[in-house]
Amino acid sequence: MRRLILIVVGALLFSAVVPALAQNSDVRQRVNDLIDEGNALADAGDYEGAIAVYNQALELNPRDPRLYNNRGIAYADMDNYERAITDYTQAIELNHDPLAWPYNNRGLAYYDSGDYERALADFNRAIEDDAAYATAYNNRGRAYDALGEYERAITDYTRAIELDYSSLYQPYNNRGLAYYHMGDTKQAIADYTTALEINPDYSLAYNNRGVAYANLGEYPRAILDYDRAVELDPSYAVAFYNRGNAYRAQGDTKTAIADYTSAIALDAEYTSAFNNRGVAYADIDEHERAVLDYNRVLELTPDDALAYNNRGSSLRNLGRYEEALPDFDAAIRLDPNYVLAYHNRGRTYYALGQYEQAITDYTRVLELDPNYEFAYYNRGLAYSDMGDYNRAITDYDQAIAIAPENASSFNNRGWAYYRLNDYESALANYDQAIAIDPQYARAYNNRGLVHERLNNEEQALADYTQAITLGYDPLTTPYNNRGILHYNRGEYEEAIADYSAAIAVNPQYAAAYANRGLANTKLDKYEEAIADYNQAIAIEPSALRLNNRGNAYYDMGEYELAIADYSAAIELRPIATYYNNLGISYAALDDYEQAAANYTQAILLDPNYVHAYNNRGIAYRNLRRYEDAVTDYRIAIQIDPEYPNAYWGLGNVYYDTNRPDDALENYRRYLELAGSGASQFVQDRVTELEARTPTPAPGGA
Repeated sequence: MRRLILIVVGALLFSAVVPALAQNSDVRQRVNDLIDEGNALADAGDYEGAIAVYNQALELNPRDPRLYNNRGIAYADMDNYERAITDYTQAIELNHDPLAWPYNNRGLAYYDSGDYERALADFNRAIEDDAAYATAYNNRGRAYDALGEYERAITDYTRAIELDYSSLYQPYNNRGLAYYHMGDTKQAIADYTTALEINPDYSLAYNNRGVAYANLGEYPRAILDYDRAVELDPSYAVAFYNRGNAYRAQGDTKTAIADYTSAIALDAEYTSAFNNRGVAYADIDEHERAVLDYNRVLELTPDDALAYNNRGSSLRNLGRYEEALPDFDAAIRLDPNYVLAYHNRGRTYYALGQYEQAITDYTRVLELDPNYEFAYYNRGLAYSDMGDYNRAITDYDQAIAIAPENASSFNNRGWAYYRLNDYESALANYDQAIAIDPQYARAYNNRGLVHERLNNEEQALADYTQAITLGYDPLTTPYNNRGILHYNRGEYEEAIADYSAAIAVNPQYAAAYANRGLANTKLDKYEEAIADYNQAIAIEPSALRLNNRGNAYYDMGEYELAIADYSAAIELRPIATYYNNLGISYAALDDYEQAAANYTQAILLDPNYVHAYNNRGIAYRNLRRYEDAVTDYRIAIQIDPEYPNAYWGLGNVYYDTNRPDDALENYRRYLELAGSGASQFVQDRVTELEARTPTPAPGGA
């Protein structure tokens, strides 16, 4: 916020005039001498000394209105407005001549104490007493200004100018403020400029003109004015503060911080300067320092909703979410309609994964401000993370309707469509995001995912590459995604290169190690694969990674190590696949009882797991439990009538149990289903069985 300075038109001190009561000449002279002495002390800033002298004079003449008027001014200069008003009232009751002056002075005291209506009444009375009293017009303008009656204020300032106010630059400055408050910034600048032409050393007008230039976005001109203001008055805290605001608006945060610091050095209780320095620290991610500044604001003004909101925001950015929430709560308690505090609390709940609470806060934001784009956007994110993609799309629709040039909304809506498997709609949204922002790396990466799903592999590769070129953050993501595409295309060396690039960017990227392990396995580089899985598991253990390392050990013939990994995977996540793999490893060690037990566990978890039935059939055959084996093979065929291995298994059981015709029938079915990938072993068995089967003799009479 910017602070504007209204010129304070001083109350008037009075000396030698005719006293109200007849006095002897010596007493009268002594009173006049004391008035002059008190005035001199007041002019030097020794207000208590001035009051003491006025008190001495009042002992000599307790009915001299000048003494009450002047003592009132001293009290007002000490911010003791109540006693000042009492003294001005006494001067009025004693019929001070001219009467307009104590009315004007009492009006100023009421004004400074925030009682603008009473101030206005006194300024009116002063003008009634003296229609040419320029000072009263100027001060009444200030009262009107404080009450928001800017047109009346301008009329009074203009009248003060017409009456050739002794300090003519002051009503010009004040009229400029009134124009500024009415939104007529250019006219305000004209008045400030006139004030400065009259008084080139008027620091207040430089400050105020700087504020007006800043309001127009003309920050370099504003800074020049603030420079002049602080040059004329190095103790002018407000000008340092306003210059800090201008530098921050230009993006020169460090210089802004220096100016806020100067303002604070001049005024240790300048809450706005502490607040804005905190905001500036937050701009450069120095949130710890920002929190210290917001703490100081709240020490000085414990009911400052803005400071609570700002401190909460910095705590949230530091990841201290649980500490941030009470600050947003406090801001909302102090201001139940504080839109930004609701929004920021929603973002904090979102960061904590408390999506329902986040949605509640975003909804409240939209009740208060139905056009708050980011509330729709962020509520869409929350719905998306909850898997409610249709509601997310509805919110992104609203965000786009309000701000159709926000590429992020199109990107996020594209993601929601992608998760709903509506790839064409997703593609259209990513295209739009990129059309709005051709440098939007995330949209290229996400569009690559869609192209991959649509089997547009070349377009997917091009998009991942563009995301890499544009510096997607984190860069590991498009490298990993491009690696996956190369892997799926059987381009294992290229996949390894991409995974390695991802690891070079982030040596702690577990997914890239795990994926490189898969690619190395495909190239039979088992040692390299296991080293990669070791790294992935050390960084971020998961059942899948343990399972895949188990697969590599199995392929190397290290069945005991494979069994250890599959068992560890099952401890983390007991799913059918891992039990099946564990069974295969036991079977490789000829431990068919354990193999069958694990296949049974897989089937219990997934009753339609055709591979587990087939594998258990193999185990039962090796245990010579032929009937059980036949049952499992037949269940496998029932689940998938075109599953060739089950027919092979049945053929083996029938061969073992001397049922050659049944064996031949099942072997032939296997060969039919397996096609060019059929086992030579089965082909040899068929040849053998066909040779053993006699050809039927032709019938005869």
